[in-house]
Amino acid sequence: MQVTVAGLRGGVGTTSIVAMLADALSLIGETVLLIDLNSSDLLRLYFNIPYADENGWALSEADGTGWQQHTYQVKENLYVLPYGRHGLAAMGARIDTPISAPAFLHDKGAIASTGCSWVILDTGNMNGQHANLHETSDLSILVAHADMSSHILLGQHHLAEKTKIVVNQLDVKQRLSDAILLDWNIRYAKHLVPVSVRQDLHVQEAFAHKMPATTYFPDSSSAQDLLSLATWCLVQRGAPT
Repeated sequence: MQVTVAGLRGGVGTTSIVAMLADALSLIGETVLLIDLNSSDLLRLYFNIPYADENGWALSEADGTGWQQHTYQVKENLYVLPYGRHGLAAMGARIDTPISAPAFLHDKGAIASTGCSWVILDTGNMNGQHANLHETSDLSILVAHADMSSHILLGQHHLAEKTKIVVNQLDVKQRLSDAILLDWNIRYAKHLVPVSVRQDLHVQEAFAHKMPATTYFPDSSSAQDLLSLATWCLVQRGAPT
C-alpha cells in the first residue's frame, strides 16, 4: 500500500508524523519502505543516518546508480531511502532546484521486489512536483494543526476523496482547538482521521537522540497515538488488526 504524507503548511510536524507512522507500522509487524521526497533531507535524522551522508534517491537519479544501493535497512522490517541532498551537492548539482519523483515509484514491479507491504512518502506539501503522487497513491494523508491558520487554509484546499486529515500536536487544554476540531468533525467528516496526535515534547527529545518517539519513548502519548494511527491505516488497507 502506498501512502503519501504532506503538510497543510510548514511547521505542522509532517516529517515527524512520517517517521513515527513508519516506525509504528514496523513495531506491529509490517514491512515498510520510507522515502523522503523533501529536499531538506531531514527524515534520515530520525533513524540515525548521518546528515552529511551522500546517499539518496536524488543522487541515484542523477548518477544512474540503482536506488536500492542508497536504501538503508534501519530495522529488520523498516527501510529508509533518503533524499540525497549532499550527494547532489557533491556532484555540483543545484540542490534548490525541484526534482521530479523517482521513476521507480511508477514501476510496481520494482516496489513489489522489495517485499515491503507499505511504501510511505514524505512529499513535504500537496502541491508542486509531487502533486500527482497524492492522486495515484492508495492513501493521501494531510497533516494539520487545529488552529486558525489551518482552519482558513483547509477552507481554500480541495480535498480529494482519498485525502485524510491527521491533526498533529493537539493541545487538549486549548478551548479553541476543541472548537475547531468539533467544526472539522462536521465539515470534513469524510476526511478527518478519528485519531489525533497530542502535543508531546517527547517527539523533539527523541529526534535529538536521532530516533522516532515511537521507539525512544514507547509509553509517551505521541507513541500511543501513532500506534492507533498505524492500526487505523491497517483498517484502510483491509488487513486484520
